[in-house]
Order: sequence, then structure tokens, then C-alpha cells
Amino acid sequence: MKKITEKLEKKLGISGLVDKLIDNLSGSELNTILLELFKTRTKQIVPSRLLTEYNQNRFCSPASIDPISYKEDEVSWLKSANEYGFKPVLLSPLAPLGSSSVVGCVNQNKVVSALRGSEVVSDATNVLALKVANEISNDRKVEVKKYCTTHRHTRGQYYNNPAFSAHFGVFCMVSGGVNRSNNSFEMVLAKEHILFYLNMLLSLFKKEDLSLEIYVTDNANQISSQVKDDILLMYQNLALEFKLTDFKFRETTNQYYQIIQFKIFLNYQSNRIDIVDGGFVDWTQKILTNQKQRLFISGVGLEIIHKICQGVL
Repeated sequence: MKKITEKLEKKLGISGLVDKLIDNLSGSELNTILLELFKTRTKQIVPSRLLTEYNQNRFCSPASIDPISYKEDEVSWLKSANEYGFKPVLLSPLAPLGSSSVVGCVNQNKVVSALRGSEVVSDATNVLALKVANEISNDRKVEVKKYCTTHRHTRGQYYNNPAFSAHFGVFCMVSGGVNRSNNSFEMVLAKEHILFYLNMLLSLFKKEDLSLEIYVTDNANQISSQVKDDILLMYQNLALEFKLTDFKFRETTNQYYQIIQFKIFLNYQSNRIDIVDGGFVDWTQKILTNQKQRLFISGVGLEIIHKICQGVL
């Protein structure tokens, strides 16, 4: 990306163009320039060009699933999560600019940045984290906030796989609050998410096709062991594979999670599909500058599950 920027600066005859725009213009001033730029560019577009863009731009293609049956799946997941105490939220298609890259480890180039200080939502859990942080900051007595949503994520990176598209449907949940006790707080949050997904997936797939893996940091063995014992107790009659792996998160390529992370895999047509992912993140700690904050996030590839159940994947 840097080489491309330097090439463009050389073409325009303006050295350090990007740095000059960032250092010398406020956010509103830069937004004004970009608005004028896009308004001028759209005046040069003829109607026939729109059809070409519609056919060629991967961000503009409609999904290949039946919207009615998929919406029914969304409603089913939202209702079930609501019964677990996770309040459904209908999010905006846009989020504040930097929602994914500022507190997380996502490269902004993988996000579709927009005008007016916004970006297209690439991960709904980031937005739900902002909602949790905002409510906790307005009411310090709040202990736990639990939300869920379904959303159509849009990602900037190119997927070299016909099964994946630039936009896709997901279901997400977050639990956030202040840790006022010991490890029992973290155990409750983690167990609620894991048990919810296990119950939902066991209603859709055979138990022998599902496997649960929990990854822990060195100082989280007590939490993970208790979570494991509780889950095995509840599912003692099921042949559910359970893998507990100790590793140092900072030595892996995944810099996302803190304390523990869990994944649920589905064996489908000789493939092991990663369909659920979740764990603790430090986003609310950063946003509220409070190390006692805890946030557990999770998400499932709802569109992938829909395609599998419909036999179209």
C-alpha cells in the first residue's frame, strides 16, 4: 500500500501528500474535500456504467441465499439468545471510523472506510462493545450488559474461495461489565456463551459432528478448568469432543483474545469448518481506561450454517 501511495504522489507531483492531508487538515476539513471529490466523480458517471459496476464490483452483488428462510433463521437465533438474557439490538450499517482497528488488531485496509467519520460495519461485536462501554460509562452501577444481534458484515479483503463473499451474515453476542469479585465473574460470562452455542448447534447437527476447543493463557487454567467441568457435567451423555489447549496468546498470530478463547467446529463433507469463535477481549478496558472491565464476545457464521442446512454449500 505504501508503494502505491508513493506512486500516486509522484504522479500528482506532491511529495508526502498523505502526511500533509493528515497533519494539516482537521477531520471535518478532510471530509469536506472527500465529499466534493466524490460528488465531482459521480457527475462523470453515465447510467450504463452503473450496470457494469453492479456486475463487476464484488461489494455490490446480492447474496445467493433465500432471504425469507434466512430471516427466519435470524429471528430464531435472536429469540433464543433473548431467552438467555441477551437483549437483541438492530445496529446501524455504519460504525465510527476505526471501530475495528483502534481497539482490535484489524488492519484498516480490511475495512470499507466511509465518509463523515464512519466505516461500514465489518464486525458487529466491535459496535456492541461501544454500546456496552457507553452504557457502563453513563451508569457506573451497571454490573453486566448482555446484547446480541444479527448483521451483514462487509470485509475489504479478497476471498479466493467461491463459498465466501465480500458481505455475509453473522450472529453475535457480547457480555460486558466490571469484575467485582474473583474468577467466578469470568467463568459465568464464558460459560453462558459456550452453552448457548452448544445448545443451538446440537439442535441442528449431530453431536458427533461437533467439537469444542478452548484455548487458555497460562494464568487462566483455573477458569478454563471450571468451565470445562461445568460443560462436561451438563453434556455428560453426549459424545462431544472437548479439547483444552494451553498456549501463550502473544506468541501466536492471533492477538485478539485475552484469558480464554473458544471455538466450535463442524465436520461437514470431510471438512472441518470453524463456525463459532469467541473469547475475552480488552476493548472496554481501552475505551473506558479501566482494567477491571471485562468483555466477552462471540459470533457464529449464520449464513454458512444456513447454507449447510439448506444443502447449498
